Amino acid sequence: MLEEIVSYFEKGKTDSSAIPRSEVMRWIASDDPEVIGAAYTLLVDAAFADRIVPAPSSDEIFEFFLRYYEFCLTTEPQGEWVDDRFNAGCEFVRIFVGYWEEGLDQRYFVTMKSLLRRLYLEGSPDLQQTIVQAIVEHLFEKEPIRIFFGDWRDDPQLRQAYSEGSEWAEGCARRAIQNKTESWI
Repeated sequence: MLEEIVSYFEKGKTDSSAIPRSEVMRWIASDDPEVIGAAYTLLVDAAFADRIVPAPSSDEIFEFFLRYYEFCLTTEPQGEWVDDRFNAGCEFVRIFVGYWEEGLDQRYFVTMKSLLRRLYLEGSPDLQQTIVQAIVEHLFEKEPIRIFFGDWRDDPQLRQAYSEGSEWAEGCARRAIQNKTESWI
């Protein structure tokens, strides 16, 4: 299956041939880390994703993204196409913020937040650290998203993650103001 996906990448973004939905659905159902990593890469690149005929639903893609992030975050896979734990966290942030800026339905954010909560509470200290450093800190750089996670502040099990994420975001804001001030001088 991996070779099938790679063949589309090799043809390049200018190729206009359709990518059959049935193939994509088979790829995203795979348990092979490299296959799902390559499928993820294809789906997040509009030049390829727009060629899938008929297009998968937004919910199908979203469910696959969640499964992919959970897999990468919990298993720390190694490979050419699959993201390691930290990079999967960065991808999680990119998609979350992108959805947020597009104004998608609240249920997407509730579901993503619930996944993070579960992974944090069930995870090892290493996974918890990755969730804070790769995801929470960077999500919290957007104040409305930090407010959305406000219930974590009051949860004894999530308070530390919320606090660390907030401290990071506030530090980023202070550095941005300082850099702006210094550039005026």
